[in-house]
Amino acid sequence: VEPNVGHRLSMLDINADKMSYGYLDPYSAMSIYTSSENLNNNESFYAFPTPGYFPVNNMDTNLMWSVLLNEKYKFTNKVKITLYDSNNKEYKITTGYAYKSTDLYFQLPKSFKSKIIKDKKFIIGETCKVKITGIMDDKYNTYEIEYPITFINAKTGQYEKITLKKPTIEIKKSSDYSVKVILSNTDEKQKYILEKSTDNKNWTKIDTFTSEELNTKSIKFGQKTYFRVKTTRYDYKKYSNTVNIKVKPNKVKNLKVSSGTNNIKLSWDKVSTTGYEIYMNNKKIKTISDSNTILYNKKSLKANTSYKFKVRAYKKVGKKKVYGSFSDEISFKTAPSKPKVTLNIKDFDKMNIKITSVKGANKYIIEHSLDGNEYNSLATVTDELNYMVSDLTLGNTYYFRIKACNSKGSCSGFVKVSKKQTIKTPSFKLETKSKNVIITINSVNNASGYEIYRSTSKKGKYSLVYTILKDEELTIHDKTKKGETYYYKVRSFTSLDEKKINSDYSSIKSIKSK
Repeated sequence: VEPNVGHRLSMLDINADKMSYGYLDPYSAMSIYTSSENLNNNESFYAFPTPGYFPVNNMDTNLMWSVLLNEKYKFTNKVKITLYDSNNKEYKITTGYAYKSTDLYFQLPKSFKSKIIKDKKFIIGETCKVKITGIMDDKYNTYEIEYPITFINAKTGQYEKITLKKPTIEIKKSSDYSVKVILSNTDEKQKYILEKSTDNKNWTKIDTFTSEELNTKSIKFGQKTYFRVKTTRYDYKKYSNTVNIKVKPNKVKNLKVSSGTNNIKLSWDKVSTTGYEIYMNNKKIKTISDSNTILYNKKSLKANTSYKFKVRAYKKVGKKKVYGSFSDEISFKTAPSKPKVTLNIKDFDKMNIKITSVKGANKYIIEHSLDGNEYNSLATVTDELNYMVSDLTLGNTYYFRIKACNSKGSCSGFVKVSKKQTIKTPSFKLETKSKNVIITINSVNNASGYEIYRSTSKKGKYSLVYTILKDEELTIHDKTKKGETYYYKVRSFTSLDEKKINSDYSSIKSIKSK
């Protein structure tokens, strides 16, 4: 930096013994004490701002600039002042100045100020030039002054123009009480100050960093906190965008659903939190206060009905709850109702599984077992709900379980049925004539004979009234009372290893005797 300091340079003489400076608002004074008679200065002029590098930290941009000549020089009435900006553009001063023989003061024109002043401050690194003519020396020779001025920062020594990038930041949650600040669009060797605010108005410095990432714990869980950074290079300040974050529990992820006929089971990934809230059809149905519990079974639902579920985590901060984002909502339909199943003997080695269709089912899964404990897959039926099982053995009991499933793979519970394999149940017909009921039985393969049972009321006690062997006439004339109603049922039988095996009873038929 040049040693020139303005008009009082003459006081900084090497021959001075002492110097003092005094200040009483708004006046100041400087005095020199010396025994030397040689307190002189040989500069041609003194200027404000000083030629060369001039500090402008506290300089009022509205002050008049001035030049003080050495007594060897005088201003004439033809004095002219010309200013030049850094692009060497010329500005003439025609008004706003005054001079005596050795003193000259001038005001900067607005057009010139707009080039060297920004935000009411001289631009650090801006260079301009002052040229003054209309001066003569003590020998009446013409003389002119021309000197440059470069504005500097007295605090940092900055003497060049600097263009700073506007930094950009984003915020990501690191933990429940810390965030990561990610900085981009940075300048090399630049330092940045991280500031925070809880109202986006009052800002507090919390850290300084140069890297592109910074973790900070200067947050309160559940409170919205604003962040920004600013540059620190010299007197120039550029603020980044302002971002905010409210640290809250993580979003519940991986919500899974499985269903039964009247229930839906939910599961999800664990979150660092206090507990969870479960919503069904946008209505809260359950609060779980244990963060380790990540399963829930909603019961008492309707079969074949769609429900929507979502889950969010919450964390207690004092007496308040801070909520995380809801999981992605998932829609799921309960499984169909259990089907009705009946088993019918179709022949001595065949059995029919008859399934009654249920709403919402598109397939029925059939499993079978020989002991009622260990089941194996037998068939899956869709359209034809009568399934014939063949190659069965007389006398053995066969176990089946059947469930109804929808297109989403949700299935009802199993319906368990079992039946002993016998011969086919015979069909028969009734006629009446002259106080007789005529019973005609249709023969069954492999039957050894047939039994006829009778009752006088449908729900009354049935008695065995006839046994017919396979080689005998299959039409029986049963003597009855005229005008009375009789009820009949029949069954066939065979023998296996000297054991009698009966078919199921037929359906009951009735007739009124004539």
